[in-house]
Amino acid sequence: MRQLPRIRETTATASFRTASLALALALAAPALASSEAGHPLAPFEHLVGGVWIGSFPDGQQTDEHRYSWVYGKTFLRDVHVVRKDGRAIYEGETLYGWDSEAEAIFFWYWASSGGVSQGTLVPEGEIWVARERHAGRPGEEAAEMRSTLDLRGEGSYEAATARLTDGVWKELWAITFERRGE
Repeated sequence: MRQLPRIRETTATASFRTASLALALALAAPALASSEAGHPLAPFEHLVGGVWIGSFPDGQQTDEHRYSWVYGKTFLRDVHVVRKDGRAIYEGETLYGWDSEAEAIFFWYWASSGGVSQGTLVPEGEIWVARERHAGRPGEEAAEMRSTLDLRGEGSYEAATARLTDGVWKELWAITFERRGE
């Protein structure tokens, strides 16, 4: 099996993925568990129109997400910005969809740094897990990432991101996101 090259991961890049994946995972759980769920992305409805904000563990940066439906609610778009001292320092966009063959939510992410990710979201017990391959700018190495989500309530949740390093998952951080306004 071909080994993926490594990239230098930034706080902003990993933060975005953590937040986006966490929201997607949180909302996917009820749809997959319910026999009357309808469209697998229907649980994302409550994210649309809201602003979801979390602070990095160092308290120096925030990550803000805004969600919208695209293509007749076939996909969910998440546009986010990381801020430090009120100034945008990093931005990204994720598009979530449903893969009926794999029976999983899939996503693509594009970052202002030039990074691109592709991955899937699946339940593991009561925790949702996102696994992805993140490729940085040309010349940077790719990384295998894993994010988990533990729901704490309708208005907030805990998300954590880890990176596979030398065969061991190393947690990069955990962030609590809260809904603040429209």
